[in-house]
Amino acid sequence: AFGSDCDRSESCFSQRILRLHRSSAAAARVEAPYWPLAPWSQSRAKSESQIRRAKSEDPVNMTDAETQKTELGQWIDSQGFTAQRDDILASADDIQDLVAASEDDLREIGGERLVCCVAAHKGDKIAALLIDAGVPQYRQSFAENYVDLEALRVLEDEDWKALGVPVGHRAKISSAHKARHPALWESSRPPPETPAAALRTPLPAEPAAPPPAQARAPPP
Repeated sequence: AFGSDCDRSESCFSQRILRLHRSSAAAARVEAPYWPLAPWSQSRAKSESQIRRAKSEDPVNMTDAETQKTELGQWIDSQGFTAQRDDILASADDIQDLVAASEDDLREIGGERLVCCVAAHKGDKIAALLIDAGVPQYRQSFAENYVDLEALRVLEDEDWKALGVPVGHRAKISSAHKARHPALWESSRPPPETPAAALRTPLPAEPAAPPPAQARAPPP
């Protein structure tokens, strides 16, 4: 009987120890604090992320749609639309989507400068010139008044005022025009003026005076 009581008490004690151990382990799992990744783990995770991104941007691993999206992103960066990058990428899958978009849609996404840049991409030389001059806001006014490169060269003060271009911006546009299309300005340069002295008609030479008559000797 004594032996059976000992066995029974030892069994009860073991069970209590087992339950205590299980409850402690469960509590440790619930109450264990969150420890951030060690610096070396963070750098490793960052490196792996960069590798995955590089692989995704590798032309060999990209689909046609991904390639077009990447090219659109490169074009956006080259045109300086850093602030509007996400909005443009959300609105277009490639550059052709921007080419096909209306000017109002482009203006809503990236302002008048995006309209001008897309027009320049389509071959609008006036738009490209205005971008160089840093005044793309005049593209619509120039287009509505049919101002091309030849017309731009001969605009007078009243014309500039009608277009709404102040003097400072006028100088920038003219400077960009001369830099982009110097041949137009060379051909329009007037010929050098002929000196006034060369234009005078020479007067006819006066006839030479006859030699003075010699006095005759008196007869002998």
